Amino acid sequence: MLTRIAPLILCLFLLSTIIYAANSPNGNLQVHAVTGNNNASIFQCWEVNPPFSISQQAGTVGAKIQQLGIVQGASVVFFNEKNVTYAGLHPAPSPQWVLILAGGGTVTLPTNNQKLDIAQGSIIIASDTANVSELGHNSDWVPGTIAVQLPFENGFLNHTVLHNGLCNF
Repeated sequence: MLTRIAPLILCLFLLSTIIYAANSPNGNLQVHAVTGNNNASIFQCWEVNPPFSISQQAGTVGAKIQQLGIVQGASVVFFNEKNVTYAGLHPAPSPQWVLILAGGGTVTLPTNNQKLDIAQGSIIIASDTANVSELGHNSDWVPGTIAVQLPFENGFLNHTVLHNGLCNF
């Protein structure tokens, strides 16, 4: 089944990347991140390094391309009516990309009223692991949501924190 979904995952991921790229003034991918500070989850706006380049690879020549770092242990999560769609309060299992292929949801922080609505085609980063956030965050998914989790190898992604809070795009 995953082999049939793989082309769809790649296409939606590239579409999502293009959407965010259009909002980046200096050529880097900007993304909402749920991370930890002072043992609590917070939102930050991250800029992924290195910046976009122009592809020379067959099939994508001339397109903007962004390296996403090395990932390990990727998984696809299906939230349907038979599953629990409210994930409750939890830390991220590991620092990771989260790609929303279908559906959507809301991430809220337990220490304040901040929330992030996540639409189909969105890319976010969840890095509020238990070692940096005591409580983590709440996730509430629309039934039918399909998400891809791509943990960073060794928990690291080359990025710059632009500011605390959500990105302005």
